Amino acid sequence: MKKSIFIDFRVCFLAVLMLGFSSLKAQDFDIRSHRVVWDSQSQNSSESMPVGGGDIGVNTWAEDGDIFLYLGKSGAFDENNTLLKLGRIRLSISPNPFSSADFNQELQLDKGRVVFTANKDGHTAKVVVWVDVFSPNVFVDVQSNKAVNAQAVYETWRYKDRYPQKKENNANSWKWAPPKEVVTYKDEMELKSDQFYFF
Repeated sequence: MKKSIFIDFRVCFLAVLMLGFSSLKAQDFDIRSHRVVWDSQSQNSSESMPVGGGDIGVNTWAEDGDIFLYLGKSGAFDENNTLLKLGRIRLSISPNPFSSADFNQELQLDKGRVVFTANKDGHTAKVVVWVDVFSPNVFVDVQSNKAVNAQAVYETWRYKDRYPQKKENNANSWKWAPPKEVVTYKDEMELKSDQFYFF
């Protein structure tokens, strides 16, 4: 008898506790109110906006009328265990409305994307950068009210072998005791039909 009363008491206590917590409510939070908006282009990559999904990360920004993307992947280690950026993509549009002062760049946290918009003498354009969270794909959607030519160029700083010196080795596994010569090897690049490979 005492055991069943004790169990009934625990059930009642839990029910009262759950009812009490169900009436508590945190402040309403609308992530759309935290969008970051810039109305001028960046000076360099230190003024970029992040976007990503899965194991892909992108820093994107507009500079001198072009849109740039630094690409990163969580498993892109070299033989020295240095996590390297995959490279940089430069998107150029011609005729280019992004060369005007009427410019906007918005980090839309609720949609996981960065949106660039520009208007130059009635020529409006919009570029949306986002990453698929289910597959390692980066998307760049270009929309314009006039016909444009969009050119994407891959750029890398690893166009030749590099030899990290002193504190540069802090980025790899050797840290303070590197062997005689540490090499970050140049990227290899191949163009096959309509696909570009780099490794």
